[in-house]
Amino acid sequence: MLINPLCYYSGMNLPVLSPKYLPGNPVNPHYEYKAGAPDKPPVLSFRCRDIGMDCPFEVTGTTKNKIYREFIGHAESTHNVTVLSADLLFKINEAIKK
Repeated sequence: MLINPLCYYSGMNLPVLSPKYLPGNPVNPHYEYKAGAPDKPPVLSFRCRDIGMDCPFEVTGTTKNKIYREFIGHAESTHNVTVLSADLLFKINEAIKK
């Protein structure tokens, strides 16, 4: 065990933790190894059909923001929707599935 020199001179004699005992280090006896691939973000999906439109458009993404961006581009070009109402945004949010 190492002694912190600053604490030693102040009379406190506090130990200094070695880097091998820091969390996340595999040498640390309290380290938990998780086998397999790291956790992937969930894949979200949205379809125009889910909000009552007769349209085959589908989009997938890892975040709702990515899905909103794709849908906004699609809505402007295909459905001539330039402004999304609060009601439509609520429907889209409810229709996004994991």
